[in-house]
Amino acid sequence: MKFFQQKQGFTLIEILIVISVIAIISVTGIAALSTFQTNQLMNVTAKDLVSTLNLAKSRARTQVKPKVCIDPEPDLVLDGYGVRLCSSVFLPGCGSDYEGYELYVKCGGNVITTALLSKKMPSGYEFKQPGTTGDFFFPVLEGGVEADGDIIIDNMNGLTKTISVDASGNIEIQ
Repeated sequence: MKFFQQKQGFTLIEILIVISVIAIISVTGIAALSTFQTNQLMNVTAKDLVSTLNLAKSRARTQVKPKVCIDPEPDLVLDGYGVRLCSSVFLPGCGSDYEGYELYVKCGGNVITTALLSKKMPSGYEFKQPGTTGDFFFPVLEGGVEADGDIIIDNMNGLTKTISVDASGNIEIQ
């Protein structure tokens, strides 16, 4: 009488199926993670620009006079703060050769050429041509902005964010 021994283990087909399923799940997860990271970077970029615009508006309303307005002449009048978009589309050569933006101050009718704050956009991100000059100036005591409009941020994947600045100085991400 012969007894058959049962072999324990997995067949080659079973192992290949399991490896294939793991590979499919991994590729799907990596693609989802990449999309998530791109969306988060766009959100952070837009929120950072909104924060800089709000800083300019806040400093104009509180009339905080920076040292650069006091050093040349102590009697210079603070006109306000602004944010200018720096790119080939807007104001080329506004103190930078990259896509970004600068916080500046205007005292005694003159724009102080040294930026108080400069921010660079992430690689692959750019401003699209909206109906503005790319310069958002918040004068003191008026509570608004001289040139309202939309700022459109675009990345190389086609994802866009629009930041609206209305005449009253309200800023929001759409």
